Amino acid sequence: MQAAGKAKAPAPERLPAGAVTKKPEVMDDFLRNFFVKMGLARTCETFEAEWYELKATGRMEGNTQVPDVYQRNMVGNLGTASHMSQKVQ
Repeated sequence: MQAAGKAKAPAPERLPAGAVTKKPEVMDDFLRNFFVKMGLARTCETFEAEWYELKATGRMEGNTQVPDVYQRNMVGNLGTASHMSQKVQ
């Protein structure tokens, strides 16, 4: 029971769930992140040199964005690989 003169506070409004929009990752960022996660520093350096050479000379063609399915697969595969390496140790 409530004391006289005190009004019950209104229930907070339920806000709609926020929508998260995931933009495709650009190809060079995707590959660079993969090389770094796998410890491939020299490969990453070589890739960057060749990638920027292609962009600078105008030989880069086509879509340079990674489809979402590849990003999800990489995350899943890296998780599995790290789990397996921990089991071996």
